[in-house]
Amino acid sequence: MNIARWLSKLWLVSLVSFPLSAGEWTFKTGAFWSQTDSSVTTKSFDNQDITLDFEDSLQLEKHLLLPFFELGYKFNQRHHVYADWRRIHRSA
Repeated sequence: MNIARWLSKLWLVSLVSFPLSAGEWTFKTGAFWSQTDSSVTTKSFDNQDITLDFEDSLQLEKHLLLPFFELGYKFNQRHHVYADWRRIHRSA
């Protein structure tokens, strides 16, 4: 038998045969209530104040219920890996 082939099989068996610390999976889903009121004030070239309200000018919604999802894996005592998705975009 080829040495490289034998080592690869030994490596695979060693991964499977040693006990590993089992982790804990978490899954969260929900929604959050968004209340947004964004505006900017600046001065024009003739020193007049200009205020732009994004919700009024772009016809964006001020109040939205936005969903989120979280998937996490906790292993050992101090390690946690997670991914989350949050919908934060607004359409005009």
